[in-house]
Amino acid sequence: MAKEIYHLEQDLATIETKTADLAADICDAYEMYLQLLAEFLAKYLIFAGYQICTKFYAEDFLSLSLTQRQNLQQSLRQISDQGNKNLQHLIAQLQSGLESTKPEKVDDLSSGEEISESIPELPEGKSFNNPEYLLQVLSKLEQAMVKILQGMSNNANLLLQEANVLSAQLPAKVLEAATQVEGSNSSVSGTMNLINVLVEIEQEESEENSDLTKITAIYLRLGEIEFAESSLSIQRSQIRDLVASLKNLAQQYRKSKKQLTLAQAEAAWRASWFED
Repeated sequence: MAKEIYHLEQDLATIETKTADLAADICDAYEMYLQLLAEFLAKYLIFAGYQICTKFYAEDFLSLSLTQRQNLQQSLRQISDQGNKNLQHLIAQLQSGLESTKPEKVDDLSSGEEISESIPELPEGKSFNNPEYLLQVLSKLEQAMVKILQGMSNNANLLLQEANVLSAQLPAKVLEAATQVEGSNSSVSGTMNLINVLVEIEQEESEENSDLTKITAIYLRLGEIEFAESSLSIQRSQIRDLVASLKNLAQQYRKSKKQLTLAQAEAAWRASWFED
């Protein structure tokens, strides 16, 4: 029994070593992915704003003064810059996870004060040699990436609303929800990184009368950006292959760990048993 326990412990140690090596490759792949994404996000956020102002709400945009238009454009660039910083912070968290058994938290990843829900924290307290733990980290990382895009989209929409390009009657919570969940009252627009939202707006003269109005808003999506940019798509494909290998290691890890627990329990039973 002691020999079996020893071999199982060696199996787990081997899996942990393989996981640590694979973790380095995964973090490198995600670092490249996040660097590319940061470059593309600025382009697609500005393009989405351009489409809103020139294709969907051209009259409202033309009603702005030159200074107001310039301020709007500058603010959109600032939102993209903040998104870039947030992605760079995520990269730092991965690097920290490889170098330390306790990665830093990412509480400060919000793209702006308007975001009510904090960005998910990367798990902490363990090193990246446990495949199950590493899968948990990567899941949180994906959530954080989506949260950053949602924050950028929401802040851009609020900016357009403050500039009176988007309807001022549209509740801020509706705008924020549009960047998070595609429900029955929303649909993906035919234009990249935009979404159509059906909103019921009450008329001032009567609380009983309301109009169902379609609003087009910015909605940045990873899938659309990956589809449009081959380098990002290739990097995502590499990540998928590496994560598939990690899942196989996690399956082996769970199996060996269960076998070890059973063997240890059997050994403990025998050690405590004595004949009357």
